Amino acid sequence: MIESLGVVLDYNMNRESKRLTTISQELRCSDAYFHIIAKRVGKRLTVEKEIDQKLLSIKVPQLVLQPMIENAVVHGIERIKQGIIKIKIHSDVENVYLQVMNSGKPLTKEEKERIEILLNQRPEEIAKEMGHHVSLAIRNINERVKLIYGEEYGLCIEQEGEDIESTIVIPVREKKVEMERDSRENVRKRLEETGRF
Repeated sequence: MIESLGVVLDYNMNRESKRLTTISQELRCSDAYFHIIAKRVGKRLTVEKEIDQKLLSIKVPQLVLQPMIENAVVHGIERIKQGIIKIKIHSDVENVYLQVMNSGKPLTKEEKERIEILLNQRPEEIAKEMGHHVSLAIRNINERVKLIYGEEYGLCIEQEGEDIESTIVIPVREKKVEMERDSRENVRKRLEETGRF
């Protein structure tokens, strides 16, 4: 338990100030987090993984999986007696997909609207509509992915049948993404306004 906590804390502190890490390292942190959570929820949580091993060395923004998993636990598993969280990492010709799927109660209309606001509106608009006490973890993930790879990439959260799917899309290969300077600066400013850059 202490070892797992140490892994999560050390990874979150990011002593080397790395912007990118490997999928393998992200999974290591996620495994440590699952170990800690399992001590609290016990057999209520089942974890499944479907990982394309060829993608483990792909670079991704640091600390994107664990917040998605935490979101799945808090808003999914803790609301029901027993549930499943599935991590699926796969790719096609152009993109890599990092998915966290969890069973739980279906999203309400209000929850869908809240997610839409968090992922697509500016910080000042969020403050007007939702107040100041808002968890911005999923927004931060989305903004960082867009800043690094471009506006066509990012995070989406959808209801798929009985599951809630959170999916990050990034390019399959490290490449220079053509972004207009204004677009890049706008994303950077939004991150600075939320205090997460």
